[in-house]
Amino acid sequence: LNERPLAQRLYEILEIGFFGLRDSKYTRFPYQELCELLPTKPQAKPSDCMRILDRAHQLLKGIRVQREGGVEVVSLLAQVEWVWDGPDAVIRYYPHPEYLERLRARRTPEFDARALELAGEFKDMDSLPFYQLVVKKVDWQYVQAARSEFRAAGGKVKDPRKYFNATLRKILDGVGLPSPFGSSKRVGR
Repeated sequence: LNERPLAQRLYEILEIGFFGLRDSKYTRFPYQELCELLPTKPQAKPSDCMRILDRAHQLLKGIRVQREGGVEVVSLLAQVEWVWDGPDAVIRYYPHPEYLERLRARRTPEFDARALELAGEFKDMDSLPFYQLVVKKVDWQYVQAARSEFRAAGGKVKDPRKYFNATLRKILDGVGLPSPFGSSKRVGR
């Protein structure tokens, strides 16, 4: 999947979603939200939405994996279902049963979906490990306070990641808690 970044990113997102499945046969994402997480530009026409993502879907239905004994074909997806409500869509992803069994046999990943949520909000997927550190080391109420500050700034923030980072440090310094990623500096817009 390294040659197909959209499929690679979708694989990462779905693996987290599938790992958490308990009472449902599928995980679901609103189309607009999924585009932000991938990231890819949302399309206006349903046929364009489906065409762009279906390439990645097809790849995930038959991933060729190089093993010591040769090449193995692994299916992540059993089915993809688009549910349209006017111009809005929700995509349901059904995991392949064999893949789901393998996934559940693995130990629990040390990944917090809130990190993915933050990276998506700040359009900074390259810094996902940073956000994983944040949600692991910082009380969520302080993270939420920094997010609120970012949202209150509106579209005036040039670099959302830096603004969030500096705001969170400032909040932690203000309550006397150490920052797991350095001391506070001036919060810039």
